[in-house]
Amino acid sequence: MTVEDRPDATEAAGGIGPVRLGAIVVLAAAAAVVTWLLVKGDDEKSPATTVTAASPDDLRKLPASVGHPVYWAGPMRGVTYELTRAKKGDVYIRYLPAGVALEDKRPDFLTVGTYPYAQALSYARSQANEAGTFKRTIAGHGIAFSSKKKPESVFFAYPRLDYLFEVYDPTPLRARRLVLSGRVRPVG
Repeated sequence: MTVEDRPDATEAAGGIGPVRLGAIVVLAAAAAVVTWLLVKGDDEKSPATTVTAASPDDLRKLPASVGHPVYWAGPMRGVTYELTRAKKGDVYIRYLPAGVALEDKRPDFLTVGTYPYAQALSYARSQANEAGTFKRTIAGHGIAFSSKKKPESVFFAYPRLDYLFEVYDPTPLRARRLVLSGRVRPVG
């Protein structure tokens, strides 16, 4: 038995030793913090993420309501535009075929993401220079890239925009074509 394992005189007499008392105080404080975080609610009383169906008109109004550009792959027939807005400013537009419910968990659908990201172009350049990465210069002096590990996601960024954009498609070649064609552009 080491010195740390031995009960002190207070514990041997049936009381609570200083080490155990300290542990109880720390645990009580941690429980109080967790309870406060769960009960306090959010100041804005809104969930961290909202998911709704959106019309093309709803999407055109979106940049004004979020205060930044939002990209999409343009209008498509026979789809529902699933709009996901995260509290930190991320916006996703997912193209759901007829009959697919909102928030379907399958990763089978074209999705365009817009992410506030300081120094996005520098980040894109550094990622594009990694070995095995697909990379291209795109119109507007932007950079597009995708990794060998996740080729179905093509990311891109532009000078003077602190936003990173992503086009996800289960078919990597389609994701690349959408980005390289210039079809993915700001809503509006």
